[in-house]
Amino acid sequence: MNTYPKVVGFVPAYRAEKFILKTLEALAGQDYPNFEIIVCDDCSPDRTAAVCEDFCKRDPRFRFVKNDRNLGWAKTTELLWLQAAQDSAYCFTNSHDDQRYPEYISTLVPLLEARPHACLAIPGMENSYVDRSLSSFYREASDITDPVERCFHIAKKDKDHWWAGYQGLHRSEAVRKVFPIKRLPFGEREFSLDLILMLKMAFHGSFVTSDRVLFKKVYLQSSVSSGWKHGAKNRAALWAAIFREIRNAPLTKAQRRTLQTKLLSLLFARLSRRITPLSK
Repeated sequence: MNTYPKVVGFVPAYRAEKFILKTLEALAGQDYPNFEIIVCDDCSPDRTAAVCEDFCKRDPRFRFVKNDRNLGWAKTTELLWLQAAQDSAYCFTNSHDDQRYPEYISTLVPLLEARPHACLAIPGMENSYVDRSLSSFYREASDITDPVERCFHIAKKDKDHWWAGYQGLHRSEAVRKVFPIKRLPFGEREFSLDLILMLKMAFHGSFVTSDRVLFKKVYLQSSVSSGWKHGAKNRAALWAAIFREIRNAPLTKAQRRTLQTKLLSLLFARLSRRITPLSK
């Protein structure tokens, strides 16, 4: 590229003093020449703020902020998304325990530059568990021009590691259109809001997936998503939120109706499979 579009990433941090330094060092090692990182501490009770502030003071590409009070993951992330998207071409979130590889930004920017209608570039992901590590590529919703089919593949989330899309590089113009994101109507109200973000991004453009593994997703017991309960109540609340977003989507009336019909058929089929064994 002759020019390098500005990229802004952000790290919402909480109780991360034991591992946040590795996350920040990985971001500092990006080989892309035009990026900034916002690091936000959500009133951690440990030394997270001190570690982050000290690191940011030593690297002018990093900026430290701290919430006046604890806002939680969803609200902090929303505020940072909007801030990052305000004066950048592309932006991304970086969980406080995940590590980007040096070529993360420099690989994903050209994918979006070459596809003006794409709003999200998805990286390959190294999934680091306590006892194993494996690579994954979420391609199910990529390279689909029809918004109905694209949104259908996201909403049904029948593939593992779909959350790599949330960790991708987002076109800032689209990000500014998707917020605010409403919480779920009941249950754990922040449950799977990363899926809702991806769904709303899909209303505004296509996705593309890199063929390279570009970051390590570290799964800790203290992670927000690790505490979510994947029971019937939360699943029902998530589906209610999905249909709510579709009703308000910037799609044609016919597209919204088609998407709703496809998802209702999917839900009926899944419910039938659950009920059939019980009736035997």
